Amino acid sequence: MVEALLIVPQSPMDRYCVRDKGAMGFSKAGYIFPPYDLAMIAANIKDVTSVEILDGNAKKLNITDIKKYIKKSNPNYVIFSNSTPTIDWDLNIARISKEVNPTITTVTFGPHIATLGNEVMRACQYLDVAVVNEQELTIREFIERENVKNVKGTIIREEDRIINQGIRTPLNDFGKLHFPAHDLLELGLYRLPYAKRHPVAATMTSRGCPGKCFFCLTWIISKEFRPRPSEHVLEELRFLSEELNVHEIKLWDDTFTYDMKRALSICNMIKSEKLDISWTCNTRIDRINSELLKSMKEAGCHTICLGVESGDDEILKSIGKEITTSQIKNAFGCAKSVGLDTAGFFMLGHPWDTPVTMQKTIDFAKTLDPDYASFNIVTPFPGTPLFKMAEQRGWLKTRDWSNYESTLYPVYEPDGVSRDVIWSMRNKAYKEYYIKPRYILKRVTKLQSLSDFGRDVSSFFGLLKMLAEPKKREK
Repeated sequence: MVEALLIVPQSPMDRYCVRDKGAMGFSKAGYIFPPYDLAMIAANIKDVTSVEILDGNAKKLNITDIKKYIKKSNPNYVIFSNSTPTIDWDLNIARISKEVNPTITTVTFGPHIATLGNEVMRACQYLDVAVVNEQELTIREFIERENVKNVKGTIIREEDRIINQGIRTPLNDFGKLHFPAHDLLELGLYRLPYAKRHPVAATMTSRGCPGKCFFCLTWIISKEFRPRPSEHVLEELRFLSEELNVHEIKLWDDTFTYDMKRALSICNMIKSEKLDISWTCNTRIDRINSELLKSMKEAGCHTICLGVESGDDEILKSIGKEITTSQIKNAFGCAKSVGLDTAGFFMLGHPWDTPVTMQKTIDFAKTLDPDYASFNIVTPFPGTPLFKMAEQRGWLKTRDWSNYESTLYPVYEPDGVSRDVIWSMRNKAYKEYYIKPRYILKRVTKLQSLSDFGRDVSSFFGLLKMLAEPKKREK
């Protein structure tokens, strides 16, 4: 018997889904991300209860398979992740848990719950607890107490009443939490974008991003930058490399280099320890410089992911990016000059976007020439300033959450541009960027192994599959 069974729900639409650390959506190229959030919960409760992680997403389990596993495990708690576009699908985990044993306490968490927890609790009679923030400490508390009453950070069901028990005070010292229980995951199942080696792992060295991008889920999760001590980070990297034989790591921080001195310190420690790791990270255009990028490269970083969002300075200003196209060009140039691969993230369909500004973004992407370019449809997720604006101005065309995903047909229509135009511009962006001899030749010349070849071929066919998908309109 396992006391706490942590579940990543099965994948809808025959596509792998990301339901972690505020990221939500479907994998474009068949990548499968380790469930960081559940691994963090497991690490921080395993000293007070027995725990197991079942990844129905990575294992391609169906709902019947998961139900059988719940019955076999006979847990007291079933704790599962979710995302906005899969929330209705994910809540089936609560239903089948109660069908197996009505006394199981069903629990879920995440940005969608933080914003719409009361709505979800009313809609799903099988859900007992919605954790609205600080899930590691919140879940640990009610498991230790064996009682969910009066636990901050939760919404609970008590007979016919839904009770909101308030917000938990955020943990300022991220280092007080244990690092993820990587050893409870089957790490060989996972495939990450840009990875050079296998198996892979994902972690975070900090939480939060003070940036003001008004479409971003950090408005729900955490705006305050909360770092882990560098020594704590190094301990985890050493454990992955030396104990689990994992040498490819995704640093999943919102902005790894927000504190540039701290990032430099971590790089210097990796070099001093001579850790055999390669890694990728996300960061902001305005939080890097040549010295830091050079040190990152020397410490094993091979790819840096940068949010560009638009190639128009007025659009960048209006969406709260607080960067300019000149800064963006400089950042990509610096990264390339030290030998780092670059991944650029672009968005189409911002408020105030037009066909002209969207084409400007596509052309800007081609000018920057990152090794990888991701073109996403702007999606107003609940809880973000963009959602509030879209709701107030009557731009939302549906509240069918299954459509709220950046690779699907737009769910809102800002003034001046139709959804059909946004959709066609997204497809145009991918075709103009990737399906051309120059880009294909560039990728071929960068191949260093059969693994690289397999990754790029898989990504290419994933792209073709995505572009072939029909428009998905609201119910």
